[in-house]
Order: sequence, then C-alpha cells, then structure tokens
Amino acid sequence: MGKESAPGPQERRFAAYIEGLAEAAGHADRHDPLKNYCIGLLLPGERKSVEPMAARLDGENVRRMHQSLHHLVAAAPWSDEAVLDRCLDYVMPAMLRHDPVVAWVVDDTGFPKKGRESVGVARQYCGQVGKQDNCRVAVSLSITTEKTSMPVAFDLYLPKAWVEDSERRKKTGVPEAIQFQTKPEIALRQIRRADLSQIGFQDEQSANAGERSYAASPNTRSMKRTCPTISPFASQLTCPLRIMFIAS
Repeated sequence: MGKESAPGPQERRFAAYIEGLAEAAGHADRHDPLKNYCIGLLLPGERKSVEPMAARLDGENVRRMHQSLHHLVAAAPWSDEAVLDRCLDYVMPAMLRHDPVVAWVVDDTGFPKKGRESVGVARQYCGQVGKQDNCRVAVSLSITTEKTSMPVAFDLYLPKAWVEDSERRKKTGVPEAIQFQTKPEIALRQIRRADLSQIGFQDEQSANAGERSYAASPNTRSMKRTCPTISPFASQLTCPLRIMFIAS
C-alpha cells in the first residue's frame, strides 16, 4: 500500500483556518464539533441540515455525529460574532494585500424554508425566488474591495409575528431579551459594532445606492463619518468609503 501524501499548501491553510474558528468557539469540547460542522457544510450534498451532514461525515457512527453537531448548533453557548471576528482577522489582511476596501455593503438575504417552527420563518419577500414566500431573512454587513468581499456581520431578522408569539419563542428558545428590530435598525447596529472594531470608513453620501427600505431610514441617511485614524487598515482605505444598500 502506498503512503499517504503530505498535505499541500492549500490543505495546510484550510486546516489552520478551521482550527482558528474552532478556537474562537471557546471551550475545547466545541472544537471538533465546529470543525466537523464546517467540513460538513463544504462536502457535496444538497441538504445542509445536521442529519444528512452527520451521515456524510461519519457513516458508521451517524447517531453520535448527529448528537455532536446538534448540540453545537442548538445548545452550546458559543458566539457567532467571535467566530466571524476570527474569520476577519484571517481574511482581511489577505484581501488588502491586493486591493483597498472601497465600500461596506448592507444587504438582506432570504432563505426559502417550509413550515413555521424554524426561528424567524414567515411569509415575506424572498430574494432567492423573487417574490413573497415562506422564508427566513438575514441582514448582513460586508466589506468589499473591487474584486472580493467578506461578511462582517450576519443577523437573523425576527418578524413582529415571531416577537409577539410567546409560545413559539419559548418552544424554539428565542431569548426574552431579543425584541423586534427593523432591518435598517439591525444594519445600523452592525455598522456601529464594525466601526468600534476599528475597520473604519468614510461616507460622504451615506446611502450610495440600493434598497429604499434601508436608504430611506433616518438613522442610516444621517450617518456622516471621516476617515478614521484608529483603524489598523486606515492607510489602505480608499476615501470616500461608501456604504451601499443592495436590493435583494
């Protein structure tokens, strides 16, 4: 039998990247489940829910793998913001070696979903199908260069029907502290957090282009910034840096 070949540069970089995400998840008990979950998302297969991913990851121990993945996504107290921040630490320097940041992009993305028990699911506009449909919607903030982009924040939009449904909230584990926020309010919170994280931007025209529901918001339209000096990447920013609101 032939010897296994040593991992190549891409495999080593990927392993280091996934290891960093696992460390950002906190407790050591979460490291292997998070790495398995990330690998499961990348493996071939249309369905990316826990059960089919567990079967692809470990066909001989599906039940054990399923329990491990389910605990990670349903019960383990890790911070998605901490994991995204670790992604940013890894990806941002590589992006800036080629091009400067030219814009922050606010967008909302609809994910078609059947039933009514998944958190946030409701009949609302879904960009993927181009019409009103049963779906969940997430608001995202991304940094972009001329050629690449990287999500900085990604938050589920919780419709009023969900916020006011105490029975469904209790059944699905939605914390009491989470209250209704409009999509522009979610986006503004994301922008403020990213600004405090020292990514920084300048915006002479706060809403450059895009979706009316965002651009018309008084909070987003009134934002005025100058090129920050606190950002570690400030010297590489192209000014003025735009905030773009993209229609689904």
